Amino acid sequence: MLNLSQISLWGIVPLLLMLAASLVVFWLVDRRLFMTIVRIYGLAVVQLMIVGGYVWVLLRTDSWWAYGLWLVLLALAVGWRSAKLTRMPRSKALHVAVAVILSVGVTCGVLMISLPVRLMLPVAAVLAAGIYESVDESLCAYQRSYDNTQPHRYYLLANGATLLESLMPSVRRALRTTVMPQLRRLAVPFIAIGAMLFWGMIMGGATAPAALVATLMLCTAAFVAAVMATLLAIYFLSKY
Repeated sequence: MLNLSQISLWGIVPLLLMLAASLVVFWLVDRRLFMTIVRIYGLAVVQLMIVGGYVWVLLRTDSWWAYGLWLVLLALAVGWRSAKLTRMPRSKALHVAVAVILSVGVTCGVLMISLPVRLMLPVAAVLAAGIYESVDESLCAYQRSYDNTQPHRYYLLANGATLLESLMPSVRRALRTTVMPQLRRLAVPFIAIGAMLFWGMIMGGATAPAALVATLMLCTAAFVAAVMATLLAIYFLSKY
């Protein structure tokens, strides 16, 4: 297992110097972008320190209520981010956030039954990280298709079609937008890119079979969660 005593300053110091040199380049070329980089990078460092401290306390506590609280906070954070990221009106963004929170909560809850609770920390985080952008893109594709096929939908409804039948072209496009990025990632040679969770568990001392099973579960959960979030969001949006 990796610990602080195994991290050498001989690697940290040159890395920080290269970071400083990169920032100097942006300062000379584009100061507005430089300020954006510093602000976002600094915010990321602060957030990482807060999350790292919480996870350190969580692992030392090692209790179910603490892990449950982590899952709730993770789902709420992803839902809040989804509401901020989506390019829809605020009233509709709330429905998107609810759909994402439900999909992350249900999927991670199911994984918690199968995997060791400690392993759920990286699993839930990796799972949630890729959901909200996928949902945002799929709903944007749904909205574009919904707007472009409005005359055709009215024609179908006037001829006795159900609401679902009239929305099916838009639903199909949204689901295609949801799953295609995941399929492209799976199509990349695994030995070259690999899943972050798989290689992270190998580096952490997990056996290859255990890492393989956990990675396959993560890929499956990510697929199911993205589809679930998209369908729930479309259902909520179609009601209002």
